[in-house]
Amino acid sequence: MAGADVRDSFAVAEDQFEREDYRNAFHSYRGILLARLEEPAIGKTTVDALAVERLADLATLFGHYSAAEDLLTALVHWLHTAGNGSAADYALIKVAAVRFARNRLNGARRALEELSSVGVPLDAFDCTPDGLQRWERDLRCPDTELSWLLRSRFFLELSKLLAAQGLYQPSLTIATRGLALAEGTSSDVVRRAIPALMLAAATASLERGDFRLARRYLQDERADQADFWRNPAWSVRRLELRAKLQLLSGDLGAARVSLEAVLATCVNHGFDSAGARAAMNLAHALIIINQTKTAFDLLDAAERQAREAEDNTAAVRAARLKQLAMLRSQSLADMVAITPSVTELWLGEPSCEDLGVIADDPIDTAAPTDFLALFEDRALLAHQYLATRNWPAARLSIDELQQTFASTDSMIVVSRLLTLESMLQYHTRDFSTAREGFTEALAAFRELGLLPDEWQAQRFLGWTLKQLGQRADAERAVEDANRTLETLANSLTREDRATFRLNKWTADEEYLAGQLTAIESLAHPAMATRWWRRVATIWRLRRRMAAFLSHIDRHQRLTLGRATTGDSAALGEPHRDGHIPWRLRRNSAVIGFLVLPDRILVARLFGWRVDLFVRPITRVLLRQLVADWHTRLVSGGPPREAAAAMERLSAALGLEALIDGLPARVRHLRVVTDDSLRGVPFAAFEHHGRPLVERYTTTAAFAWAPDQAKSARFEAGLVIGSGKGGHDVTALPQARVEVDFVAEWLTKHRIPTTRLDDEQASHAAVAAQLAASTHVHIASHGVFHPDRPDCSGLIVGGDGREVLSVRDIAALNLSNLQLVVLSACWSADNFVLPGRYVISLPYVLWRAGTRSVVAALWEIDDRIAMPFMRRFYTLLGAESARDALRLTQLECVGNRLPACALIDTSDPVCWSGFQLYGDGRVGR
Repeated sequence: MAGADVRDSFAVAEDQFEREDYRNAFHSYRGILLARLEEPAIGKTTVDALAVERLADLATLFGHYSAAEDLLTALVHWLHTAGNGSAADYALIKVAAVRFARNRLNGARRALEELSSVGVPLDAFDCTPDGLQRWERDLRCPDTELSWLLRSRFFLELSKLLAAQGLYQPSLTIATRGLALAEGTSSDVVRRAIPALMLAAATASLERGDFRLARRYLQDERADQADFWRNPAWSVRRLELRAKLQLLSGDLGAARVSLEAVLATCVNHGFDSAGARAAMNLAHALIIINQTKTAFDLLDAAERQAREAEDNTAAVRAARLKQLAMLRSQSLADMVAITPSVTELWLGEPSCEDLGVIADDPIDTAAPTDFLALFEDRALLAHQYLATRNWPAARLSIDELQQTFASTDSMIVVSRLLTLESMLQYHTRDFSTAREGFTEALAAFRELGLLPDEWQAQRFLGWTLKQLGQRADAERAVEDANRTLETLANSLTREDRATFRLNKWTADEEYLAGQLTAIESLAHPAMATRWWRRVATIWRLRRRMAAFLSHIDRHQRLTLGRATTGDSAALGEPHRDGHIPWRLRRNSAVIGFLVLPDRILVARLFGWRVDLFVRPITRVLLRQLVADWHTRLVSGGPPREAAAAMERLSAALGLEALIDGLPARVRHLRVVTDDSLRGVPFAAFEHHGRPLVERYTTTAAFAWAPDQAKSARFEAGLVIGSGKGGHDVTALPQARVEVDFVAEWLTKHRIPTTRLDDEQASHAAVAAQLAASTHVHIASHGVFHPDRPDCSGLIVGGDGREVLSVRDIAALNLSNLQLVVLSACWSADNFVLPGRYVISLPYVLWRAGTRSVVAALWEIDDRIAMPFMRRFYTLLGAESARDALRLTQLECVGNRLPACALIDTSDPVCWSGFQLYGDGRVGR
């Protein structure tokens, strides 16, 4: 190809590059070099050098590694044959760049060692400023554009190589020298490396822990020039580094925005390889802010794409990050996903697939060109051992980390190693040494500006000080940790903030976990003592457990006050703060759950016995199991899939053994639910192949202490029908028919009744009548706001605009209310908020004084809802509410529900969504 033809072809390629037609530009640059391959003049023009550089950079974005490396290797061979050693060295430097992008660190090193112009082995290369000056002086290279080009590009790749080995100060020195060379020349070809060298310097500064210097390089004033970041490889890398800096410094919201911008850029331009890397980086950030399911989906797609492209390194990296997401959800780590509401599960929350079994060593390979990421991956194994309390394996893992990463000058790595060592000392009860370690690490994290690491160190320091009896210092550490957590959370959007904070250990949860551990330690020796001592120990244990369960009740009451009124003391109804009874009714049992981040407490009470079990199931795994059951139930797929999902949930809770341990006389189960279990109908669980509803009545309770039965001094009915629709609210044609029937039923049972239809059912009228009623039936729409759950509630009035919110209900005194029936879809749905707040209409009604609430967890088919309600009320005339509900559900299970002969009502979707909350013993 003649010189004029080369320039014309290069002009076409550059035009494609300028128009961001990068895929065609890559092929154009490749075509130019292929055509020039056998010409003696190859490598002697500026055009050849630029084509080589563009080819290498675009190859790293598209993942065309083999095509680029094969061509560049052929160029090196041909240029050496043609006697053009300098041009061959330049092509060889680009071979190193491509190999580095492929995560082939040793291959990149070999390419740089083969450079004829270096003159010394890389191991003997003096990376100090004086050493660089001596090397350049001894090199005696001619002061030509090619010489400056070679040195600047060599310094660029050597800086990246040193950073990949954790030698950040030498890397920074090399990058700074290369930057001085590029800036000290007027050659446009040489100066093109300035952004790349700035990024190398920023990488070394950032991962070493000098965030101030990293920001200076990333925010260089020249970056405002329109053509400074024209090369997409550099602009993408700059965004990646910014996001990494934001993550490390705790600006989580900005980091997510930056990483989403990187991914969008890669997707828009078809950068397959860079896109997979961007997806993995974004997934890592999402894991940190607890959106593990979204992260897992991203990683799953990235892994499939990498395997299709035969990029094994990227595929392995994606697989390991998927394990990171799984480990975050199945260990003591705090980064877990929020529990979705039942509404979200049924209206589109994707199924949580089986994540598989965690390997003993989840990290066997990692991205070797990212030293900090390599450390984070290897440290994950140590965290896993700490989480599973495998102290010998944790010791071995931490020792290996210290040996592997001993040569680094990164203060980030050094401080994190110290934190890991201190965590092991804490868990093995060497509290004094742990305190010294956490104190030193905390000072380092503060100096570096590593806010997430600072928060973690503050938490552990607080726990350590508490163990040492230094309560005042421990409380200050906890306060510092809470302020740091607040800062981290405030960097996120409102929606992400709720997700991020949800599964952080609260101070109260830490207290509960400590009490639980103490109870466990008391329970185990009790069984090994002689019987007369055992009896005394069991009574002490029972007293301790009763106080523990009462504390849970009190905490639940206080947190509702914070969530609805902002006042933790606003809802102090004495009758709701009862004590755990010494003996339960003969035919009743209580099964209750307390869901903590790393375990589930299960308590079983019957007769005078209180049994306590701890299930090693994390909060997030529980939520995944619940979500999987809901998703399969609503999917319309084979019933056996939903049954299998519920069986997995039942096995995780140990439910079958709990039921087997109950006496035959027990016929009523009072289930104290928590967290996502509030969205699970326990009547639908199977015991030895049959649903629990066939043997037991089940009521969902909000407290361990039983309700103190109270009889109303009068009876008054209230029937509300708000089915007119309007303002984006669809009409409920069956509402009036339903209200007619209930009003007639109340009249038949001689209960004076007030009826409010549509416009009559205004917000003020409903609120006023609720407090003066004993039996209430409401047929309307429910509205739920995940971002403002306190404003969720029931739509009232005739135009669909008025909402009787949970905040409104919480302010009422409903101590006269015996029974409320909410005939509204999703009326029993709940929201689990940060700090163990749980918001739902049944809970707020019960807390305000209502004795029993019947509501639906999900949307019920209209063909079933009306016959179900008719049958429930018919039976309610002679039975208690809990028995009437059970008998109606049994008719559904047996396909005997009146007026439903053509519908298979045995499906749990049809009947188990109706839940009874509270006491359940009320009648008409």
